[in-house]
Amino acid sequence: MPEHDHGESEALIVLIDGDLVITTEDDELKLDLGVVIHIAHGERVRVQNVGDRTAAMLAVFTPASFVDRLAAWPAV
Repeated sequence: MPEHDHGESEALIVLIDGDLVITTEDDELKLDLGVVIHIAHGERVRVQNVGDRTAAMLAVFTPASFVDRLAAWPAV
């Protein structure tokens, strides 16, 4: 996913399968399976699959308004 923010939403992200790196303005974090990370309101992030296979993550947004913006994104 290209660099973006979640609007008014905060996010909790859990890597379920694969190899993902989340990049913020200040850090680059390779996710470990099952570890929960928090992305604060307004924080800009980029999500990159750095593995050979499809990655899967669980993302929870509150409020859920960011989910409505996803429909306008091109398929990746």
